[in-house]
Amino acid sequence: LIEKNSRGRFLGINRFFWQLVSIAFSFVALSIIKNSENSKIAYSIILMIVVFLQIIRLITYNKIPDQTEKEVIKSKMSHAITEVIKTPVFMSYCCYLFFLTLFTAACPWIINLEQSKYLAFSESQIIFVNTLFFFGNLIGFWLGGYITDKHGTKPVFILAHFSFGTILLLFV
Repeated sequence: LIEKNSRGRFLGINRFFWQLVSIAFSFVALSIIKNSENSKIAYSIILMIVVFLQIIRLITYNKIPDQTEKEVIKSKMSHAITEVIKTPVFMSYCCYLFFLTLFTAACPWIINLEQSKYLAFSESQIIFVNTLFFFGNLIGFWLGGYITDKHGTKPVFILAHFSFGTILLLFV
């Protein structure tokens, strides 16, 4: 569906707008909670908004056509899992994903703890740093797509991994 030489830009722009919408939704949710006298009603309204948006998402995604017709292979789930586990690079890939998720998901929390405990940042300073983090994500998603299209996926991921590790070492 998407030309190979523009996939990075397409995915980068998608990620950019996904992050932008999540920031906007956070502000809407905060406004609902702040202006509501009853927190149960506020959370119910937010939940209804989320369900409504998920339904719209499902309808929209179902309108995207399949690029090719897929051959349906019927087999038991246990057989499929066994075949996947037997794949030689599967376990190393799982380890890679585990550590990548562990470090990227845990690092913002660790940095927030360091900011409050060791650097004595106030709450407003921590919020400001996190806001800068989100805007950095937005810029990174946008530019990352263009750089990926220009230089390829592998060099960009290698550079991103080493850059992330270097930045983390600066906090140690």
